[in-house]
Amino acid sequence: MILGATIFFPSISILNTGLLFLVISGIFGGLILAFLVGKLFLNMDMKLVTLVGVSNSICGNAAAATIAPIIGASSTQLASVISISSLLGAAQIILLPIFFRFAGLSEYHYGVITGMTVYSVSQVYAASIAVSPQAASIATIVKLSRVIFIGPVVLGAQIMNFLTSPKSKFKRDHDPILTMINRYIPWFLIGFFVLGFLRSIEIINIETAHKITNVSDYTFIIAMVGVGLSVELTQLFRVGPKLGTLILCVSIFMLGVSSIGGLFLI
Repeated sequence: MILGATIFFPSISILNTGLLFLVISGIFGGLILAFLVGKLFLNMDMKLVTLVGVSNSICGNAAAATIAPIIGASSTQLASVISISSLLGAAQIILLPIFFRFAGLSEYHYGVITGMTVYSVSQVYAASIAVSPQAASIATIVKLSRVIFIGPVVLGAQIMNFLTSPKSKFKRDHDPILTMINRYIPWFLIGFFVLGFLRSIEIINIETAHKITNVSDYTFIIAMVGVGLSVELTQLFRVGPKLGTLILCVSIFMLGVSSIGGLFLI
């Protein structure tokens, strides 16, 4: 929910139609690819596949931690996805600026690629500011536009859980609509968009937003410590090779989509 305080909707509204289409295509293309490769080719657990697709297509650790309890993912599964994805994201901080030099990209194009490809918000900034402030600005806007989609994706997952639950038929037939909404909508999304709105009308100013972001970072660290205490390392090593392959596939897809799509936005 606190992540909403980092969203400044006016800055995201400057995205042109082409860039917005690229963001949406990347997100849903990444989710579909994760399912096709993870489930059909690697025969992985659907919870792991979902965690990889959502985290690497949207906003990294926050998306993974948000979707995990909704789909019933274990602490080991969550920790596995976060650890391997973060490691790849750290490598991207080093490799993408080198890619920028050799590929002869414009700063705008590089910002689009970084915002679309790199795992977490902080890693996006680190990888883009190494090139220029302009690249960092574009990359951050693109990344935050991806963050917004955590709301629709989480809501969609919750609705799918409701529709596919064996016990849900009676509830669908007899419960009032408001009761169903109260039971199945993840209410932290309301807080997320409320804080985003308050940030956008600058009731929450940029200095306060930075402080809130720091609080969010610390609470996330505490949550990850809690996750780590319940991780079984043997399970983590068992899923590692397939998981790394799937994460790499999604990352390469995001890099390819943004590299090709960015050519039409320059």
